Amino acid sequence: MAKKEEVGIEKVYTIPLRSEFTKVPALERVNRSVSTIRAYLYKHLDADDVKISQKTNESLWKGGIKRPPAKIRVKVELKDGIATARLPDEKTEKSKKEKKGLVEKAKGITGGKSPEEFKEQIEKLKEEKGIKKKEPEVKDTPKNDEIKKSTPEKPKTEKK
Repeated sequence: MAKKEEVGIEKVYTIPLRSEFTKVPALERVNRSVSTIRAYLYKHLDADDVKISQKTNESLWKGGIKRPPAKIRVKVELKDGIATARLPDEKTEKSKKEKKGLVEKAKGITGGKSPEEFKEQIEKLKEEKGIKKKEPEVKDTPKNDEIKKSTPEKPKTEKK
């Protein structure tokens, strides 16, 4: 069977889960439901990979591990052989902004200067304003002997 090279297919499926998860023990039901969704989508969409969204997974786990829903309705997008299952009312983020890396963030803060140049500039500004570095204060802590001397001793009573 030849793979279909269709881009951007969206379909809504109602996947029956009860017939599959009743075949396993109660503590494996949600896991079987997830594998049932994957198998159903592999079969019907002829996809290379199937991804399940976080909200879809949360809706499966809503009743706990023993009580998944009997059926689930999912909206599936097929792009480049990857099928993504989402809830029908779940919004997708199509316009994701590129995340800046640490280097780009640092350049944005420092105005394009290297970190060493930026540190030197900060030190010059501190010197001009008269700001000095605070050195950590070291407090003297009383030693164990001094603590023992300052606490009164309890009188000893004899037991009969």
